[in-house]
Amino acid sequence: MENLETLLYKKEVSVSLSTPRPLECFSVDKNRKLMDNDLNCLRYFIYPELPLDLNDGFKSFIKKPDTAKHEGLKHLLEFVLKKQLCINYFSSKTLDVDFICFRGLLSLLMRTPYEKQSWTVCAVRWKGAIYLCEFDKCEYSFEKAELFNYYGHKFEQYTLSNSPHNNINKNEPVNECEEFCVVFESFLNDFKLLYGAEVDGIISDITHSSKSFLTNANFVELKTNRLIDNQQQQFSFQKHKLLKFWTQSFLVGIKTIMVGYRSDSGILKKILPLQVSDIPKTCERFCKKKYV
Repeated sequence: MENLETLLYKKEVSVSLSTPRPLECFSVDKNRKLMDNDLNCLRYFIYPELPLDLNDGFKSFIKKPDTAKHEGLKHLLEFVLKKQLCINYFSSKTLDVDFICFRGLLSLLMRTPYEKQSWTVCAVRWKGAIYLCEFDKCEYSFEKAELFNYYGHKFEQYTLSNSPHNNINKNEPVNECEEFCVVFESFLNDFKLLYGAEVDGIISDITHSSKSFLTNANFVELKTNRLIDNQQQQFSFQKHKLLKFWTQSFLVGIKTIMVGYRSDSGILKKILPLQVSDIPKTCERFCKKKYV
């Protein structure tokens, strides 16, 4: 296998990222603990009746605790250890994987050549595997950003149910702490990647009680965006959002993104499907200038 350092410093690198394969899944409860039932937080997409107010319940929003900022790979590693996904951790053998991380970090690295941004990544090698985690990220919180963040979570509550046949409970407080995560396997050239990704939900007419559904699961990503009224707003949407949409979705094999379009005052007006396969052509003109 080609040395990673040699691969990175070549002038021209032929990179191939294989189709991601879902291996396992797990759920995180409201207390940020792994749940015994791995499917507990699995949610199903349902089209709601519109319009809907994304501001509803903002004052009762249950946010992640400050300690969540320092979780790093905690839940992923707990689950990998529990399921022994990379052979027995307690043996002396080398782990059967090259890199372990979360999807968010891979998405960040994929976008870096085309976006002006800085980041710090911690890399630790243990038993032949390299664990990657972004840290020391400065996050600035202000009221408008918190409200926009809430819009995304409220959109999820309006469209996701614990069963494809159950009504959606719109009155419960939105809880940011609960998550449904899927563990994927992929290959970057010859390097084996194992990464976790929070998945919003799936599109299915059947209630799943077994993890066998992962093989052919139709995962769905949910995004909110301001209503697009003119060409300038369309340009901004394509330039600043679609690349992130694509990297996040590509890494977990998502084919369809459901975009909820809202007014300035936070009223959800319409929901339109965005096909992930159409994004590269739309974003092509914004990916010609590289910053590295």
